[in-house]
Amino acid sequence: MNPRIPIIGVIFGRIINSFPPDAEELQTLLTRLMSVAVFYFVVTWGWAVCWAVTGERVSRKLREKLLHRALGMDMAYFDTVSPDMTNILTEKTQMVQLASSEKVGLFIASISYFVSAFAVGFSLNPRLTGVM
Repeated sequence: MNPRIPIIGVIFGRIINSFPPDAEELQTLLTRLMSVAVFYFVVTWGWAVCWAVTGERVSRKLREKLLHRALGMDMAYFDTVSPDMTNILTEKTQMVQLASSEKVGLFIASISYFVSAFAVGFSLNPRLTGVM
């Protein structure tokens, strides 16, 4: 799950609710905020790299399978129906790579953000979150 963004909102809310905070409390809240932000950056970077590698592997395997399939076809097919096979292979595999490396990751991130926002909301004020 991705509870860091709702937690950042909670920390900002605590800073605003205790405005003007004393120096020690402000230092504590800003340290928490920076640690959550740095952790969020590291996790997001790792998540993006993992999905990029996954998308690259999927598109490479798909390209290999499509190439082997194309090599098994009759030569007349390439002359009449599909003369530009390299562009077709590149276009199809790039679409699959984009979908698997970016779109699936964004979908998972959106769902985890939704769940974590409700989890943080229920932990802070269950009655208000239940009404929403």
